[in-house]
Amino acid sequence: MATTQLPDDRFLRILWDEKTKIISIDWKDSTSAMTVKIKQELTPFAARVEEKRTPAILVDVTRFRHRPDPEFMP
Repeated sequence: MATTQLPDDRFLRILWDEKTKIISIDWKDSTSAMTVKIKQELTPFAARVEEKRTPAILVDVTRFRHRPDPEFMP
């Protein structure tokens, strides 16, 4: 898959494949320091999905290290 990296941040990289029209998230090891504000981290990704009108999303969670706080779970 020949991808273009879209602007990334501390916790994730967003990748775009023009040929297949697949957009993906590549989570970083730094997600171990992520707070419960994960929704804020996904907002730019959601905007890119809408912008590209992609029919497919690929999320690689092999390096996703976030552990929700106990009060977040209910």
